[in-house]
Amino acid sequence: MQKIIGGIFLVASIAIGAGMLALPITTGVAGFTSSAIVFVVAFVVMLYSVLLLLEANLYSASGSNVISMAKNYLGKYGQLVAWLMYLLLLYAVVAAYTSGGGSLFNAVLQDVIGVNAPAWVGAGLFVLLFGFFVFFGTRSVDYLNRGLTLGLIVAYVALILFVTPHIHMHLLSSGHAHYIWAAIPVIVLSFTSHLIVPSLRVYYKSNIKHLLIVLIVGSVIPLVLYLVWELTVLGIVPVNGKDGLESIAGSQNSVTALTAALTHFTGVAWLGRIANFFSFFALVTSFLGASLSLSHFLKDGFKQGDHTRSRIWNIVLTYVPPFIFAMAYPRGFIAALSYGGVFIAVLFGILPCLIVWKARYRQQQHCGFRVPGGRVGLVLMMLVSVFIIVMQIAATLNLLPG
Repeated sequence: MQKIIGGIFLVASIAIGAGMLALPITTGVAGFTSSAIVFVVAFVVMLYSVLLLLEANLYSASGSNVISMAKNYLGKYGQLVAWLMYLLLLYAVVAAYTSGGGSLFNAVLQDVIGVNAPAWVGAGLFVLLFGFFVFFGTRSVDYLNRGLTLGLIVAYVALILFVTPHIHMHLLSSGHAHYIWAAIPVIVLSFTSHLIVPSLRVYYKSNIKHLLIVLIVGSVIPLVLYLVWELTVLGIVPVNGKDGLESIAGSQNSVTALTAALTHFTGVAWLGRIANFFSFFALVTSFLGASLSLSHFLKDGFKQGDHTRSRIWNIVLTYVPPFIFAMAYPRGFIAALSYGGVFIAVLFGILPCLIVWKARYRQQQHCGFRVPGGRVGLVLMMLVSVFIIVMQIAATLNLLPG
């Protein structure tokens, strides 16, 4: 049972880190009602897609990642697309968490010992400390993540309890619904726990019942927490103004700017400390899950062994490229998460549909689990994925409000 709870926490925490910090910033202009509706729709779509990915993975040998799956069922061109999309997605996400985690580490250094350290110091400490656990694999990450997720829940509950009295209902009724379109890729990414599916299958030894419990329950938790968090932030921080959501979105360190805004508008001086703890736990839990997925992906793609030299090389490949990006583009937290939605649409929307279609209907394979919906469900999932890509392209070209 503890192992199942650990898996649920791992699935939930991968999504929560991105969503908690990015969603109020990217959806604030649209208002609470329209944001909540899109949250629910995105949850349903992404839950369906994560179950499709599980089915697609079950058709391959245990330990197979998207690269192996694409190669087996879609050929060399499918493998090439999977390589490109997966690397871009995971490097973008890990870079975003490295940037956000580094800024929080530097804020702690400034607050505790009065040292105003450069960005690379905080980011480097963040990567070294938590990359150590990734080096030792899924079990060490699982145990650490249980404690961190517990800390996340405690900080979340404390934050909600202390800021709720400061919510202004009139702020929730403001907003312009048409601005929500530009935020769709970020919302989609915020419900993504797909990265960990191949690792979970190995961890649970292909036990389909346990995998379904972990994926479904772990996916529901972020939806509930997002809705409460969105209500809280949008009810306290206005859209406009010096410390408003628009200003936060354009700041160099949007994570710390959001916590500072909550402190400012509530007037509670020590609230910033709780908000920083909350942000820290959210970032670290997602950082661990994304890093573990990237590490396993590279191991599968490069056919690396388990000896020490290969594991060290694996960790270098996992962290050096995103670290360089995070330092070169410090404002990339929100941007990286935005483009992550496109990579998600291809990797976990289109590719699993194609794999499942071929395995189910062309090769007549059976894996012990089949997602409901048949051919119609697969077609609809692919159409939704194309829609997400179109939304990101339109947003990039400034064709959407927001």
